[in-house]
Amino acid sequence: MKRGRGRPKGSLSKTITQQQIVSDELIALHKKHKTLSPSIIVQSAKRKKSPLHNLFDWDDTEASQKWRLHQARILIVNAKITVVKHKSTTVKAFVSLRDKEERKYMHTAQIMEDKALQLQLFTSLENRIQTIQDQLQAFGILTRSAKTALTSAKKPITRKRMQLQKVKSSKKVA
Repeated sequence: MKRGRGRPKGSLSKTITQQQIVSDELIALHKKHKTLSPSIIVQSAKRKKSPLHNLFDWDDTEASQKWRLHQARILIVNAKITVVKHKSTTVKAFVSLRDKEERKYMHTAQIMEDKALQLQLFTSLENRIQTIQDQLQAFGILTRSAKTALTSAKKPITRKRMQLQKVKSSKKVA
């Protein structure tokens, strides 16, 4: 098995230094190629001296299994169901949630019945809207109308999250 210089295969430590090294390498690749794509990154990372080399799995057996898992995630993300509550609506059959450091996919119907999962979902939605707003701001294209729309979209999500948190807190007290 081909492993890198002491770091666990595929791990990206949360240190600012490691993140900066990766960012710098990606920026350098972008400058060199005038674009950045996964194939450019992998091609560069094949060199053992590349700062990205140890972040990839070079064992083909293990890598192929990881690829199949990635393909399975795509199947999950693209599955659809029809929800009939007030009005029939087609939505994604599975929703991606993070539990600690692991991503999991939960059936939408299950989330609709579980307040703890709903709390995770609404917290995630709130964070995504904030990320969109931050990205638009960073690009200098956060217009007043876009900010108003995002704020309006976020209000009912925040309200629902706060309701779910109160329910969770009251259950802990009881």
